[in-house]
Amino acid sequence: APKQKMPKEIKRKLKERDDARENKDFKKADDIRKEIEKFGYAVSDTASGLTIMYMPGEKKKEEEVKEDAR
Repeated sequence: APKQKMPKEIKRKLKERDDARENKDFKKADDIRKEIEKFGYAVSDTASGLTIMYMPGEKKKEEEVKEDAR
């Protein structure tokens, strides 16, 4: 897959999220992760650090699944 250039807005939010996690404000970190996902980026924390992948269209599918679960 071609490399996607990450917008400055996403980089800023990742930094904000990292700061929140360092301050053990996991609710805020989770909220920021959800904001980032709206832009089509999947964020996950692994033993080796943060992984972020550009996945356009994934968010819509996830919302559709939630709708069906009701």
